[in-house]
Amino acid sequence: MNPSQLLISITTVLVCAGFPILGQSQVPKTDNQSWNDVQFTIPLDKRTEVVFHGTLRLGDNMTDPVDERWGIRFNSTIEKHVILQTLYFHREAKPRRGH
Repeated sequence: MNPSQLLISITTVLVCAGFPILGQSQVPKTDNQSWNDVQFTIPLDKRTEVVFHGTLRLGDNMTDPVDERWGIRFNSTIEKHVILQTLYFHREAKPRRGH
């Protein structure tokens, strides 16, 4: 391959690589979201408590739940400034509508 053919081949590849990929969707310019968190703490005794928590994120301009999280946690106070935590956390996320 001579230098002029190489230059034409490289130029062709660079020009073709610059075109947008049509299979990808455009990200919307605006998307209103709402994050809602709730947490309940129930003391079991003086040093132990159980915590239930959940999060719901409404996306797609607050029309669809796109992220849901919930969990349960046990807190045990070992010393005044030392707390041992055991946690189970579950998360579900959904792609934007239509994708």
